[in-house]
Amino acid sequence: MLTEDERAKVQALVRETKKTHEYKRALAVLQLEAGISLDMLDITEKHAQRISRNFHKIGVGAFIDKRHNNAKVLLS
Repeated sequence: MLTEDERAKVQALVRETKKTHEYKRALAVLQLEAGISLDMLDITEKHAQRISRNFHKIGVGAFIDKRHNNAKVLLS
């Protein structure tokens, strides 16, 4: 269960972020709490529960996309 403060932080992120992945993760947590279907977000309930647990542990950083292109630059 989200507290009012946590819910406000997630809603603020939903309004402010311009990154689709962060938006979908935050929205999934809100919809999971409200009991709304996650089908339109292409996120499973299990994944949304994991995101929610991570949010409780580390805060808003749980929604940030950790995938980066760290490939070495190849010179030809």
